[in-house]
Amino acid sequence: MKIINSFFVGFLFVLAPIFTLFAGLKVNYFDHYGIDEYFNAIFIHNVPILWLAPLYLFVGYAFLYSKFRKFFRAFYVIVLLFSLLSWLPAIGLNVGERIFAEPDYDEFIQDSDSGVKTVNFRPLYKTKDTIYVIKNKGDYAVKIKRNK
Repeated sequence: MKIINSFFVGFLFVLAPIFTLFAGLKVNYFDHYGIDEYFNAIFIHNVPILWLAPLYLFVGYAFLYSKFRKFFRAFYVIVLLFSLLSWLPAIGLNVGERIFAEPDYDEFIQDSDSGVKTVNFRPLYKTKDTIYVIKNKGDYAVKIKRNK
């Protein structure tokens, strides 16, 4: 019974800071650039829920049955407070760029009027179907369909 309790308590306590972090990223990174993805899709596609199963068990056991559970609970509060920092606009934007954005690159595009021109792209977020980029240091993301 301890294993089942540990797993489910750990599941809640591990996903709470991750959920809080991603909610702050949704507000301060995705909405800032106009990336129109639903929160659920962003969360599910970027959090390996099944891969975290051993961590659920460890955290749940540490919270409920460990001799050092007061230490683990204090450490958890610190982790939760750090994940709440993503709700601050400057920090959330910076964290989102570090996690999702890629370096700028130049692309040569054939233009019917002026020949070849160079466009600067910065990928902000990728899904399996689309890529969100900023062109020429713009303010909002442009949605580009991926070729299959």
